[in-house]
Amino acid sequence: MDKQYFSHDLGSRNDPKLVMLRIDKGLEGLGIFWCLIEILYEQDNRLEFKNIKALAYELHVEESLVRSVICDYELFCYDETAFWSNSIERRVSKRNDITEKRRKAGRARTKRSGSEQNSESVEQNENFAQQDKQGVERAESKSESLLSTIYINKEKKDINKKEKETDTHTELRNGVSVSPSDCSVQSSAPDEALVQEFVDLYHKHCPDLPRVEHLTQRVRMGIAHILAIDHHDMAAVAKTLTQIGENKFLNGGGPNGWKASLPWLVEGDRWADIRNGKFEQGAGVPKANSMVYHAKKELKGF
Repeated sequence: MDKQYFSHDLGSRNDPKLVMLRIDKGLEGLGIFWCLIEILYEQDNRLEFKNIKALAYELHVEESLVRSVICDYELFCYDETAFWSNSIERRVSKRNDITEKRRKAGRARTKRSGSEQNSESVEQNENFAQQDKQGVERAESKSESLLSTIYINKEKKDINKKEKETDTHTELRNGVSVSPSDCSVQSSAPDEALVQEFVDLYHKHCPDLPRVEHLTQRVRMGIAHILAIDHHDMAAVAKTLTQIGENKFLNGGGPNGWKASLPWLVEGDRWADIRNGKFEQGAGVPKANSMVYHAKKELKGF
């Protein structure tokens, strides 16, 4: 894949999806989108989610902002492990088709004439193809070196941070004090029965919050992550949902009458924030544009 240049549609900034991105995230979100496009070209149009944290660090933005640009505006395709762009795939396929047609035409001319001039033309085409391949390899090497540098710098920063931490730097979870290193949990594919039980408990203990009519894959994965954190202890889940159901602010008691929803509850670190009392008595009030943003996603069947 030629990584020195890529085309994009003139006036793409007026695309409805990019307009929504600019409304919610401003020009920062638009800049992140184009950075992701460039990186996908460098990475053969596929990038794993495990690299997002390092990319966010390199771009000097929050990881949650990068994930939102990827997942919330239908600008990229993704599964549980990676994301890609169908638009890039089409452009690369078209360009490869043109290159292959030119190569075949050069060979056909050589076969018809048998002249030395046409032989040199075919050799030039082959040289161009070889140069393209070498350019790809150099770009891939540069990209891999960049990611390696990001990870090395991050590891150094993490080591320095751990050296400064004390044994008292702990987090309270389910009434038990645990260290931050114990809090890293990898969520897997959600168990449908447990997901449904989670939703039923949500309806039971949070009757004043919006009911769930449809679950997107992202919400399912958010629930699976919470269940993994709680070691599938539904009693602990019920306890937190009861805490949510009794929280006046989360149930519309704030100045704007905003209410939490299931997609909002399972996003990012909000589950832990709620347990730690971040939203008690209006602490950590979500910004107005954030409430509008989540309302839009719920209207779209989030």
